[in-house]
Amino acid sequence: STWGHLNQMSNRPSRILSAFRFLLPGARGAKFPPFHELDDQFVRVHAPYSFDSQVEGPFIWTPLLQKVPPSFELGRRLTRISRVKDWRPTDTEDLVMAFLDDALQGTGFAVTRNYLAKPSPSCGFHGRLDFLVYNATNQEAKGLPMVPVILARRRINGLGGFEYDDFSIAEATGVLEWTLINSIAGDPKTSVARCIQTNGHSWRLLEASVTGQLRKTKRFGFDGDPHKKIYGDIPLQEVVLGMIKFSLNQPTPGEAALADAYKFIDERRHMDELTPEARQEMERRRRRWNFLPSVIHDFFFKYK
Repeated sequence: STWGHLNQMSNRPSRILSAFRFLLPGARGAKFPPFHELDDQFVRVHAPYSFDSQVEGPFIWTPLLQKVPPSFELGRRLTRISRVKDWRPTDTEDLVMAFLDDALQGTGFAVTRNYLAKPSPSCGFHGRLDFLVYNATNQEAKGLPMVPVILARRRINGLGGFEYDDFSIAEATGVLEWTLINSIAGDPKTSVARCIQTNGHSWRLLEASVTGQLRKTKRFGFDGDPHKKIYGDIPLQEVVLGMIKFSLNQPTPGEAALADAYKFIDERRHMDELTPEARQEMERRRRRWNFLPSVIHDFFFKYK
């Protein structure tokens, strides 16, 4: 089985990750390039998602993110980071870590940095994850759910020579596929896997499901404006903290009740009674298209 094989191939896990050994399959014989080298064409061929309608599709996922007020300690850390003059990649990591620490307080989840996600016979995707959030308290959960957080890659534009942050959807898709397969190995009841992609100032959440669906939110933050930062934007900070908590897939009773309420309201939008004029028009069209097969005819015109 996948679970058995992943355990057999695991090699000396660190003390932090000993609770979920299945995350350490053997690294030999990797046939796929690492996450950060994946391109659109490779994902189009090897990922089980529709590239045009899902991976690069125009549809935006709008989950019910609950805003979470930032703590005083987060404000202090952001103030300190905002004063850095000579910005380095480690400063971006510190910025992201500040939000992760604040959002994960009291949740029982922990973060490991620079995690090596290795391939296995059941999953060819592999590479380094900048951060891996995992369940550190529930031994029965074997570290699940786990949420990779990956940084946007700094690229140089070939035409203008300037640097920009590349939120590679190919890299995120590979990370999601690795997370989903390994999560199912640890818990066959797993239905979705989530990951977060950020440069510290812009954030987005992505989700893949066992039904073959891939969803992504818009990028919350400052797209295309390198001068705007997250330090003083409290509403954006609240959304980011809520996104991190939502990614853990551990809804509180209040959040679950709110989701059910929105679902009910959304369904009721399509259950309004027809007006007399609308019923007359529906009847006229029903008679006009009466020659259609009954299955098709009832699908379009049978209204209760």
